[in-house]
Order: sequence, then C-alpha cells, then structure tokens
Amino acid sequence: MLIAGAVFAAETLSVLIQTTTYKVRKRRYGKEYATPHKVSEWRRCITILKKLGWAEPQVVMRFYILGVLSAMIALARSRCD
Repeated sequence: MLIAGAVFAAETLSVLIQTTTYKVRKRRYGKEYATPHKVSEWRRCITILKKLGWAEPQVVMRFYILGVLSAMIALARSRCD
C-alpha cells in the first residue's frame, strides 16, 4: 500500500515532519525561536513546488503521473509475488 500511495505518503510525511519539529521547538525553546527556525516556510510539497515557479496544473499533472506509476509498480510487484 505504501508503494501504491507513494505520492500521498510523501505529502503526509512532509506535513508530519514539519508540524512535529515546530511543536517540539515551540515547547522546548518558545514560539519566538520556533517560528523563524521552521523546517520549511510552507507545509506541503505542492506549495513548495509552486513557490519554485512551477504552475499549479504542471504540479498536479506530475503528481498524477507519479501516482499512476507508483500504482503500476505496486500491481507489478504484487503479481510477481
């Protein structure tokens, strides 16, 4: 399932890492330290790619392609076992 949902897993992992590190730093050092020391200014991979200059339809299409490829890999792997 992790292979089939690779795009969703990567997106979720990105949000979890950034949210967790912010909360830990906020609890340990305070909000004044945690806010400027975020892992990334944006939470989601899509937002990061858009800020790098990719158009939203391009980002969405690439994620669709990656989703289809990862589903095909998962199906091929399940048939080989």
